[in-house]
Amino acid sequence: MNQLDWRRVLELFDEGSEIAPEQREHWLDTACGAGTGLRAEVARLLTADDSENGFLADEIATYATALGGSALPQRIGQYRILEEIGCGGMGAVYLAERADDDHERRVAIKLVRPYLASSPSLVRGFRAERQILARLQHPHIAQMLDGGVTADGVPYLVMEYVEGIRIDEYCVRNGLTLCQRLELFRLVCSAVQYAHQNLVVHRDIKPSNILVTRDGLPKLLDFGIAKLSRSEEFTGDATFTVPAERQMTPEYASPEQIQGKGLATATDVYSLGVVLYELVAGERPFSLTGSGPAALIRAICEQEPRRPSEAVTASGAAPAPQLRGDVDDIVMMAIRKEPAARYQSVEHLSDDIAKYLGGYPIRARRGNRRYRAAKFLRRHRLGAATGAAFLGLVVAFAAGMAMENARVTRERDTAQRERAISQKVSTFLISLFEASDPFRNNGEQWTARQLLDSGADRLTKELLTEPEVRSELLETVGQAYKHLGALDQAERMFREKVRAVDQAFGPGSPESVRILRQLGDTERMRARPADAERDLRKALAFAERLPPGQDFELAQTLNNLALVEAGKGDTANALEHSRRAVGIIARYPQDPSEGLTMRSNLGMILYNDGRAGEAEPILRQVLADRRKLLGENHPQVPTSMRRVAIAVASRGGYAEAEPLYREAAARYRALLGPDHADVRLTQYYLAGLLTEEGKYAEAEPLYRSIIQVEERIAPGAAEVGAWSGSLAWTLFLEGKTRESEELFTRALTMVRAKGGAGTVREARILLKRVWVQAAAKRLDDAQASLEGALAIFGARKTPVGEDTAEAAVAAASLQCWRGDTQKADAMLTDAISSWRALPEPNTLVLARLLLARAELLISTKHTAAAEPLVREAIGIREKQLPKNSWPIDSAHLIQAELTGSTKEAEDRLSQLRTKLGDHAFIVQAATDRVAARNGASRAVSVAVL
Repeated sequence: MNQLDWRRVLELFDEGSEIAPEQREHWLDTACGAGTGLRAEVARLLTADDSENGFLADEIATYATALGGSALPQRIGQYRILEEIGCGGMGAVYLAERADDDHERRVAIKLVRPYLASSPSLVRGFRAERQILARLQHPHIAQMLDGGVTADGVPYLVMEYVEGIRIDEYCVRNGLTLCQRLELFRLVCSAVQYAHQNLVVHRDIKPSNILVTRDGLPKLLDFGIAKLSRSEEFTGDATFTVPAERQMTPEYASPEQIQGKGLATATDVYSLGVVLYELVAGERPFSLTGSGPAALIRAICEQEPRRPSEAVTASGAAPAPQLRGDVDDIVMMAIRKEPAARYQSVEHLSDDIAKYLGGYPIRARRGNRRYRAAKFLRRHRLGAATGAAFLGLVVAFAAGMAMENARVTRERDTAQRERAISQKVSTFLISLFEASDPFRNNGEQWTARQLLDSGADRLTKELLTEPEVRSELLETVGQAYKHLGALDQAERMFREKVRAVDQAFGPGSPESVRILRQLGDTERMRARPADAERDLRKALAFAERLPPGQDFELAQTLNNLALVEAGKGDTANALEHSRRAVGIIARYPQDPSEGLTMRSNLGMILYNDGRAGEAEPILRQVLADRRKLLGENHPQVPTSMRRVAIAVASRGGYAEAEPLYREAAARYRALLGPDHADVRLTQYYLAGLLTEEGKYAEAEPLYRSIIQVEERIAPGAAEVGAWSGSLAWTLFLEGKTRESEELFTRALTMVRAKGGAGTVREARILLKRVWVQAAAKRLDDAQASLEGALAIFGARKTPVGEDTAEAAVAAASLQCWRGDTQKADAMLTDAISSWRALPEPNTLVLARLLLARAELLISTKHTAAAEPLVREAIGIREKQLPKNSWPIDSAHLIQAELTGSTKEAEDRLSQLRTKLGDHAFIVQAATDRVAARNGASRAVSVAVL
């Protein structure tokens, strides 16, 4: 076939793979023409695809070189290609390294065949894999590092390059014992269980997708990409389709997967069972009596495999007695043909292996008393071998057996209850996904959010008499809403779960602690601190009473409560609770991500307490640890970038902070979508930094953009009011005084309407409005705004910080405008003394206070006292700020006024005009001051702010 014909075959094959099998004959006649060679070729590929016997990939690969060319690409994106390490009909995998030499780490790049890049399903497949892998950050899952599109429009993915060998080969080469193989297998289970908790089913678990590194650590590969031509789409506007469920490697596929039925976590349990069978027995569970895919399908769906011990006995490859009994039962339960008869989760499978290794009765055995007695004696064989205390042993054995029997009964009852709950949860979720199946709903395609909304709606009406089942589902849906940024819906689900948990387990249970903590954290994120503190303190009271060994929830609750306390200015308690949480979580090294989150929060609480010098190294270390542990594509990495930028910006490190903000926003946008709340929050901080830098023309449209998006996604949200206040300040500095004053009024109304009355948000807006009102000569209004802000800071016991420094400058300025320069000087003198007394004073804030007092002293002809203040302030700004920043020019302008240097004053004023614009308020104020420098007493200029 020539190249043009083969392209047409691939296009039709791509289209036909989405057609139901019973409709294909008619479709083939229509699309290809009856009796044509084109029809025969397309039909042959579709048949091969249905058989899943590996023929299709081989067939397409045969044509790949001729059609796409065999030349090794020299470069893909920022990566230099070293060699090809894998290929197939749909694409190739290359070993590569960064071309810019920024990183020495080698990577694996998956690239679609160029001639297939126009295939919609392949492009969707790559998008799907990127979305899936971005969500999966686990030490035993190969990480996605980057991704993009080549200059030719070909999509590619950059993955962690895993240097290792297949798990089955690793076990043989290293002579692993049975127990060592089982321990290694449990690490794989932890990765699959993590994926299931993130609502991802692997579908293609097999030894070649589990590599073990030289350090003995397994890595699970290829989530959702067994056949990229037919991947599910998990993008933000995802549709859910049926064909993805047919992806598989037949030898490891479950009966329901072979038959094209709906898939769930039980599918991966089955595939893990087959892998475990191969690890312990040295062969696969099915021996074929015929050849070809039909025989394999019959074996998987109909044949009962031999128990692993029987297979080993027949082959003589391993010591069968070790397998006989518990190991046989574990493996055989995992590969039962009926999904409901298998382990109901990978966690249960792993737990049974752990019980076997520890000598405890296993879930799969359901043994009798004789079996449990044997287990007891095996665990206590040293005591049993001591004959001197035979009677004591008999008594101990009887008591132990009674306890063992009671424990096993409890475990049996718990397992049965968990199994029933799990089955009902699975049934609900399957029914939910069936509703989105385009084969069942006349082709209508649902988005992920529609699917979530449908589930939430049903949960308000269904399962009302089964609180345990309903509780589990409510938490899953609530967490999904929270991750999407739909906090109102998340809170509704969590409130429903509180009631369900109290009904199922009673108040004060561990489940109560967890859901109250989650509810309180959601309320905090919705700017309702009073509600959040109430629910978190209730959770804390319950958590303090939990038995030893269950303090993980206590740490989480303390951490969340500390955030609320810090938000309301109660820094002392916030630091106490935060440090206690960090101390507790350090005892759980198996979950380092939580420890990093708590350390990050501690860093921010320290920063907000004015201890930026102590906070910054903590935040930097968390960023480095997150990059190492979670990889570059985890959402917590840009969170750490933003927090480091906040700390850096506070000491004038604008050159580092601005790109950090921009990169964090870009990462959030790529990982979470353009409308996610973290994108807007990061852009808000960036806009504030741009305002500080005097880049008003960039800051204003950025503020307007994020406010517009917030109003569209969350109409009336409290953030709209706070961000509007920041925009109003930027407009004022630009010289747009009238628009600024109107927006300040609206911002205050919005903040107060959303429960923000009496909060720091309101106080900060009032404090900024003082300047607008004073500039309009409405001093009484300005005084009222100032007193309102001071009352809030006083009621909240706000410690000495930037807010109180800003208030001191505003208050002193008002006194000057009223003519009471003596009182103004006393205010600024006290503020400077208080600031110098801080253990870690922000010196940029100190420079602002020094210049404010110096300006006052110059205006009252006390130039000798002003001179050392100006000199100190200039030293601070020149040391910490970029060389060409406008605050340095502003400080030198005041120095020129002090020395009477007209030329220096004019030069600095000209530079301010160039950097800030002719109409900027700071420029106008400085111009007026220079023009009147030989006149009467003048007010403190806002140019020093």
